[in-house]
Amino acid sequence: MLFAGCGDSKKAQREKGAPRASYLLTRPQVDALATKTQAPAPAKTVLSFYRDIQFQNYAQAYLRLTRELRAQVAYGRFVNGMARLRSQLLLRPRVSESDVHGPEAVITVLIQHGPVLTQADQVIEFNLQRRGSDWLIGTDPYNVFQVAPEQAADQPGRRATPTATATAGQPRQRATATPTP
Repeated sequence: MLFAGCGDSKKAQREKGAPRASYLLTRPQVDALATKTQAPAPAKTVLSFYRDIQFQNYAQAYLRLTRELRAQVAYGRFVNGMARLRSQLLLRPRVSESDVHGPEAVITVLIQHGPVLTQADQVIEFNLQRRGSDWLIGTDPYNVFQVAPEQAADQPGRRATPTATATAGQPRQRATATPTP
């Protein structure tokens, strides 16, 4: 028996703009997308940051920020800001441009809502800094925290850094050993 009006519900959801599971980044997709760019390592940091936010792994996303930026933005403030933006980050980002100069990189990301670029789409630049073998996000790309780039670079705080955990909503604080004389 067929019912009139029962169409493809997935197709209807796509037409309404509802996010599909395929918009979410998987780890293999992060690796594959980053490899296709001119700067795979910094691009992977940005794509991994998006994935962390998509899956609400805020502790890991926070650790992708430089120590200087984390000194300006407390973890709770970061979580609240990213939670408010999460719906915008559920669409799959595409690295459209990458520019690396020594220990600094700029990764330009396009977040496109449909097959054709529109005013609703976002183009966002991430400024990254190489720290050892890691690339870390050094500025607030969404201006959620209103931290000027000079503030983040000029005040390298000595704060405890959260450790990402799979089970807890709040990250654990790393213990620092006090040297004995």
